[in-house]
Amino acid sequence: MGTLDSEALFEKSIAGPLEKARKYEGVNLVVGIPFYNEVETLPLVLKMVEDGLVSMKATDKALIICAGDPAGKEALEAIKDRKLQVPHMEFLMLEGANGRGMSIRALMELADMLEADLAILAADIIGKGAGLQPGSIQRMLKPLQYGYDLVLTSFRRQYFEDLLGKLFL
Repeated sequence: MGTLDSEALFEKSIAGPLEKARKYEGVNLVVGIPFYNEVETLPLVLKMVEDGLVSMKATDKALIICAGDPAGKEALEAIKDRKLQVPHMEFLMLEGANGRGMSIRALMELADMLEADLAILAADIIGKGAGLQPGSIQRMLKPLQYGYDLVLTSFRRQYFEDLLGKLFL
């Protein structure tokens, strides 16, 4: 598949989400979550983000957007009808315009159209120990309130969570 084909598929993938996102007025923060097949952790990440935004009293100015790979149908089903205190929308990219990079690009396009800041979180960032916690959201977003253009954070998993990976890498 050529570059033009994947570009056309990308544009087609985000046409519906762009139209849907236009309905959200006054949004100044998009929390974007690209996902693949994180059926078990994605709902937990959504809940953690919701808790963090509620504690910041930012529920009326934030929008959670989950952009998934076509292989993420089950993960999409696990989150699409969730009742959250924060507006949210979710969609799958089309085959040929898929992958983490395309999902992140879609999130960037949506945030740009809304003229909103963008925070991107991994769909599997929940874990024991130093993973995502409700207070993490507030600490991550606070610099944006003071005019910073870019904030990078790093979450570390507990050592024993991926013991085999550490032993063999």
